[in-house]
Amino acid sequence: MIKKIFVLLVAALFSANALCESGSIDGEGRFYAKNEDSLSFIKSQLLYSAFSDVISKELKYLGLDSAQFWKSYDEKFENYFNPIKEQLQKKYGMDKNPPVNKRADFNKSHRLKRLSLKAKWGRLNQAVKSYSIKKMTRSPQIPNSRYINLNAKIDRNLLKKIYFQMISDSGAREIKTIFVSAEFDINDLTWSDLGVELESDFTTVIKEHWRKWLSENLKTRFTNIELTDAGKEKELDGFLKAPREVIPEVNEENPEEPLPLNEFKDALWLKLNISLDKVKEDFLMKERAYQLTGDFILLDMNNGGVVHSHDITPSENKYSFEKGQPLSTNIATWVYRTASSEFSSFDERIASIPSQDKSVEIKISGVQSFLDFEKIGELLAIKGASQRFATKLISYEGSAGKLNLKYSGDKEALLKTLAELGEEKIDEGRVLAKSPDESPFSFQLLEAAAGKIEVDKTEDNKNEKVSTQQ
Repeated sequence: MIKKIFVLLVAALFSANALCESGSIDGEGRFYAKNEDSLSFIKSQLLYSAFSDVISKELKYLGLDSAQFWKSYDEKFENYFNPIKEQLQKKYGMDKNPPVNKRADFNKSHRLKRLSLKAKWGRLNQAVKSYSIKKMTRSPQIPNSRYINLNAKIDRNLLKKIYFQMISDSGAREIKTIFVSAEFDINDLTWSDLGVELESDFTTVIKEHWRKWLSENLKTRFTNIELTDAGKEKELDGFLKAPREVIPEVNEENPEEPLPLNEFKDALWLKLNISLDKVKEDFLMKERAYQLTGDFILLDMNNGGVVHSHDITPSENKYSFEKGQPLSTNIATWVYRTASSEFSSFDERIASIPSQDKSVEIKISGVQSFLDFEKIGELLAIKGASQRFATKLISYEGSAGKLNLKYSGDKEALLKTLAELGEEKIDEGRVLAKSPDESPFSFQLLEAAAGKIEVDKTEDNKNEKVSTQQ
């Protein structure tokens, strides 16, 4: 009987381990609904609860701190949601002691908004590559109590990226300006086919409405929104292409006055490409069919990195070109709304931009191959997750090399993290240890000690006590 139980336990453990190794994990979710909740809302909350369960299990399997992750996740979500909550409070007049029914409306709206946004926030659902629902039920005794059981496959690389981003103790970088550029292309059309005489009559209005949308909806993210002209776009492009070492940090003639180019460092550049094509024309009905396509990219001017990009889904519409019909207004509204519908995702993307990275050189000796640098980089990324440690190989010759270690936050915290590194296991048989030169930025790879021999002899040297400590 005991043997049978042992076999079953081993089989269960093997099965669980196999599931983890394949990235396929079972998860459970629960949600207490309210009578007014829609079925789609209830399902989204159940999925969020189950995905959270799956992610916690996956983080534990990867050796990462799930408790710290969810703590940081909750704190950062609250920081993200607070401005939205304030807008709701203002909308319902919560600062003016509203009547009970108005307060009830606020509570409903606040609950729905908060839960809906949290189920989407942080890109957690993107880390779930696929899932299959095994069971979704409601309690017979408590009908509003819902339950789901599912199996999900996780994108581990993306999950690790989200993890390190979430537990970082560096806040989002302050963005001062967003530059907005737009290129409009028309094919088999003239501007009069869009109901205007000049190109600027059409494009300027759309860009102004985009600027207004960004100003009203993302005012907490930046202080200035600037529509670009050809001259400004040339400056922005030149700044992105210039090597950073040739861009001075300080105005040597007047240190109190910032350099003109430095205004770009704390800026984003939104570049939109819009294309309108004529699909067909019906002179009898005085209608013309148009196709709208395009894309946009949001760039971080500090490093040229892509904050967000989006391909606009091709769409078609028909409009009357009969005299007196608002042709240009209809088409301009279509273009404006199609692009700006994706702008709502900017808030979260901008909030996740980390503070500007700093870097130091790390010297490593006792190296055997390029793979050693990868292993050291992975170790440092975990140990310095809160400071967003990231390494890049600078040089490698013989058995020694140098890594560029990027970090955020202050240097004292960096030194503290490096000082706390003991003999850290890199692989079977080797550890990363501090170098004899005692520099905080020098390390060496050593063979792991097989054990220390301690000898305890008596005064007369007759008895010896020998122990091996692993």
